[in-house]
Amino acid sequence: VELIAHREAAGPAVFLIKENREGDEPAKGGGVKEEIRRKAEAACLAAAIRELVCERKIEVEENGARRPVHYGDVAVLFRVRTGYAQFEDAFRAADVPFVTDGGRGFYDKFEVGAVISVLAAVARPGDPLALAAALRSPLYGFSDVDIARYFLKPEEPPEELREAVREICLLHEVKRDSSARALLEKIYRRTGAFELFLASSGGEQRVANLQKLLEVAHEFAGDGRRGMDAFAAHLEAQYDLGRDAGEPEAFLDAHEGRAVRLMSVHQAKGLEFPVVALADMEGRGGRHTGSWIADHGNGAVDLRLGSSPRLLESEGYASALEREKEFGEAEIKRLWYVATTRAEDYLLWPESGFRFLMKGTGLGEEAVDEVIQAASASVLEVSPEEPGEAEPILRIRDEVFRPVDGDSGSIAVRRDALEEKLKRLKKPVEVRRPLAPSRLAKGPDEEEPAASPALDDEDAPERLEVHAGGMAFGSLVHAILARLEPPTPERLESLREEGVACARALDLGEDEVALAMELIRNSVETGILARAAAAPKRWRELPFTFELDGRVLRGFIDLVFEEEGKLTLVDFKTDQVAAGEANERASFYASQGGAYVMALEAATGLEVGDLVFSFLRPGVDVSCPVDDVLRQRVREAVAEAQ
Repeated sequence: VELIAHREAAGPAVFLIKENREGDEPAKGGGVKEEIRRKAEAACLAAAIRELVCERKIEVEENGARRPVHYGDVAVLFRVRTGYAQFEDAFRAADVPFVTDGGRGFYDKFEVGAVISVLAAVARPGDPLALAAALRSPLYGFSDVDIARYFLKPEEPPEELREAVREICLLHEVKRDSSARALLEKIYRRTGAFELFLASSGGEQRVANLQKLLEVAHEFAGDGRRGMDAFAAHLEAQYDLGRDAGEPEAFLDAHEGRAVRLMSVHQAKGLEFPVVALADMEGRGGRHTGSWIADHGNGAVDLRLGSSPRLLESEGYASALEREKEFGEAEIKRLWYVATTRAEDYLLWPESGFRFLMKGTGLGEEAVDEVIQAASASVLEVSPEEPGEAEPILRIRDEVFRPVDGDSGSIAVRRDALEEKLKRLKKPVEVRRPLAPSRLAKGPDEEEPAASPALDDEDAPERLEVHAGGMAFGSLVHAILARLEPPTPERLESLREEGVACARALDLGEDEVALAMELIRNSVETGILARAAAAPKRWRELPFTFELDGRVLRGFIDLVFEEEGKLTLVDFKTDQVAAGEANERASFYASQGGAYVMALEAATGLEVGDLVFSFLRPGVDVSCPVDDVLRQRVREAVAEAQ
């Protein structure tokens, strides 16, 4: 099929990025260690993007006209996210502004580690290692000699160090009456953390990370049952994981949309960019080819055990391994097809990645060299600067305290500008707690019906009612239902002992257990659970977080099952209601159920065909229509919720 260009433009639209090193062989991915290869490729790509932008070598189309490219037009796409760190370092060194979508380095950051060390000392001031780490951190900045003097005490330590220790002990004393977030704010204020890191290399991003740590503390505390000690332990565990914790840095677009975006190919699906650069094509990823390989078609697993010379393989392992390699190669080609089609005007292709992909097509090195030679007009040779010694993170630039043209007033101007920037970064954001869908369930002349807030409401009271019509009984019923898989009478009976244990924890007796088992058994035999048992797929107790019209809703969905390509959503109720009143009571719950519907549809992309409120006491299942009227009712209820 002949391909016809969508638009006409002078010059090539695809650039091969080649490092210009006299006398050196071109980098071939297979012979270079992965980290070294990544660093070299990252430096080349950063230099190429900088050259294209600063020297205005290319133009992109906007509103029917051509204009010079800027950094915000460029997206760098990765197969996997493991190579982000080297590319971030290279772009930073080349002074190319960038933002990373979905990075993983939050707990690797210098400023985050510094705060965690102080927080650990506040939690355990009697731990000498934790205390020494805090005193040595940049937030206090004492030398190893001073710290050694404090602990060994052959000489008196500086008064400033003793004052720092007293401050940490004081923070330890007040932690019992402070939330984790409030204690962090005290640490920031007492140590001048914002001011310190704002004046350092990459200051705005570092301050944004400190702000994110406050949000992490708020989220971790939840309903207030987890205190500062638990938060400190959580942060230390995340810090030990580092990049494996998978937490991205705080998003900060300090360049007002004019920054290169670093993101994975999967994140870029459905998006387009004027300029796309392919990065780290050789990064490891893809299908599993280790000691076991799953054969999903035949429902079997092929194994390889031991090591040479005593290596044991199942009969189909060799063919399964070959099949996995073919799948992997096909997946790589498909992935990079998606990546290349994200480019609207220009595609940048590092030489090492080009050679790697061509190798997969069966072309030899000589043939690839001929292809590159023939496309010489599309080759962009760059000479990245040799990386020098890394600038200390906390080195304040010399010019901060130097007058401009002898004008001492310029120092005050710059200081005021710094304070204004800090004020902007520290501006508090409005924090609104997630809204539990049960809060939406309310009739026109009715208080909120009894629900099960222990499952989905952060504001649920700590002490539950214990009568069989209250929250505790509903929690018991939901606990049994959550374990009822498959929904059969035999499985239900096997859960009796677990039900007794759960009832004991809720201060309920065996009578309540018997009643709960009876209500659920009726549903299993003739109600909605009998219908769910016949479904090919079922899901229970699905947690969700869903944003709707600026509000975050968070909760659990009791039961979802699939029928004829659509989803049926079930919400179980234990209300004291007669059979004839079930339809009216269901209308009270419509907004709550509608919120579940909208969250489920947003998460799965599938249509919810039926919303069922199952009233277990009267044994009545009420089906509510899922339509635009229901969705509008949910939006109105969310808007009215406090």
